[in-house]
Amino acid sequence: MNTSKERTRDEILVLENGRILDIENERFIERGVIIVRDKLISDIGSRGEVEIPKNVETIDLKGNVVLPGLIDAHMHLTT
Repeated sequence: MNTSKERTRDEILVLENGRILDIENERFIERGVIIVRDKLISDIGSRGEVEIPKNVETIDLKGNVVLPGLIDAHMHLTT
């Protein structure tokens, strides 16, 4: 975590080796890579399609499935 008020570069996290569920294309992305830049997803794809920055924090997902964020919209209306 950068504690200085002025940041010199982006904070980057790489999640790799996951099975990413691509809802829009109804498929899994095998050997998937997710690049998180400043806490926002900046790139998603399979290894070889996504340029992985050097010297950044990397987490090996070990083939686990990555799902898009789900929202619990369950509610009860009363009058």
